[in-house]
Formats: sequence, C-alpha cells, structure tokens
Amino acid sequence: MNPLALRVTVTREREKLEVAAERVVLSGDAIRTDSTGRALVMYRDGSTVLLDVDSELVIEFVGSENGDVVVRMRQTLGRAWYSVSRALSAESRYEVRSAALAAVIRAGSGSFVAVDANGETTIVATEGSVQADAGGVSVTLPAGTTTRVVAGSPPSSPVPGVAPPPPAAKPTPRATAFATATPTPTADSRGASGGNATRAGDSAPDPHAEPDAPAIGDACADADACSNGDTGTHARAVVDANSVAQSHSAAADDGAAHDDSAPDG
Repeated sequence: MNPLALRVTVTREREKLEVAAERVVLSGDAIRTDSTGRALVMYRDGSTVLLDVDSELVIEFVGSENGDVVVRMRQTLGRAWYSVSRALSAESRYEVRSAALAAVIRAGSGSFVAVDANGETTIVATEGSVQADAGGVSVTLPAGTTTRVVAGSPPSSPVPGVAPPPPAAKPTPRATAFATATPTPTADSRGASGGNATRAGDSAPDPHAEPDAPAIGDACADADACSNGDTGTHARAVVDANSVAQSHSAAADDGAAHDDSAPDG
C-alpha cells in the first residue's frame, strides 16, 4: 500500500486538492474521505460535522438570511455526525440534503446521517429534534428516534434508534485542517499565509502541512480579518483519525460555552 495515499481531499472546480494539514473550504467544495481518512468540519459558531471514512460532503452554501445563519450541505455518500451549536438563533438552521431527503437541524440539535451507494438515507436524531422531508412528507424526529428514506419515497414512521458512536480518539491530536467556507472565493482567501499550523497542545508543526494555510487564530480569526465577501463562518477539518472524535466533542462544548458567555452580535 502506498503510504502517501490520499486520506482526505477537497474537490474544487474539478480540481482535486489533498488536505495534508489545513485547507480553506469554499461553497461548492466537495470533501471526500477514503478508506483510511476522516475529517472534522468546524464552523465558527461551534457547529461541527464529523465525516467518517469513505464519505463525501458538499458545502453548498454558507451565509445568512435576515440575520440568521444558514448552512446548506449535501451528503452524497457515507456517514456523518452533525452537531449544531446552541449559540445560534432559533431561526438559524443547518440543512443536510441527500438523494433521498432534506433535513433541517437547528440550534442545540444533532443528528447522525448515513447514505448508501443507492442514495438510501438513514437519519438518527441524537440531540434536540430534527426535521426530515421527503416525498412531500415531513416528519419530526425527537432525540433517540430514527427514520429511513428511499429516494422518491416519504420517510418511514419514526422509531426508537441509537446512532453509532463517533470514531474513538487517541489522547494525542495531530495536524488539523482549518477552513473558511465562503460563498465567493477571493485571491486573499486562497493565498493567506500563516505557515504550518497544528492544534493547541501539539509539540511541533506537521512536516506535511501545507505552507500557505492560514494559522489558527491568524488570517481568519474573525470576520474582519478574513477576505472580502467572507461570511465569517469558519471551519476546521481534522485530517488525522486519532484526534477526530476528541475535537468533535470539544467543539460542541465550545459552542455551548460561547452561548453562556455573551450573545452574538
């Protein structure tokens, strides 16, 4: 086996880009993991998406409507755990689409979504409640319930269900990939230079980190510091499977802490 085989890639305008450490994610980008790779996408509000092996997620839109955060994603294959920050307004929403359904996840809620090669989709509400729409029928899933949807058919009636646990983490995190999802890519967003970056607690930069990736807390530390047209919504993709679950859990905690400390705006 080639030890340099890609684990996580981002496809942008038909160009496949390897995620070795940190990479900017733009609207329209497709994040793909192979049989050994996992990725964590963390938005600035603390919301996260943990993408399992052999999975693909397209970031369709990141922005706002009437002051509320709106994120639209399309999961085309594989498994993902979604956790939406409690810090968001009641009307903010994260939308997840597959070939079979459209789901809406709001503040303080979470879900597990699995999409097979035929587009059949299983969704489990892991926290709060999740709305699933398919075939002209809408169902609300309270935490601890699940539905399965075949493309072109309405959702099955919700039944009790438990999501599989996210991948286990080892105590030592490794290099991460940091990204800012924006509706309109600019030269600044692609060319910001902050050197190699690792998560807090790493002993040294990863030797394979991309040299032009923005350092965490540097080029995109806040909306004003990012490129023109940036919505200020940030994402961090953890490439190494050893730190994925730990980072996913920490991100959810950060979102809740942010909600308690001060309101946005």
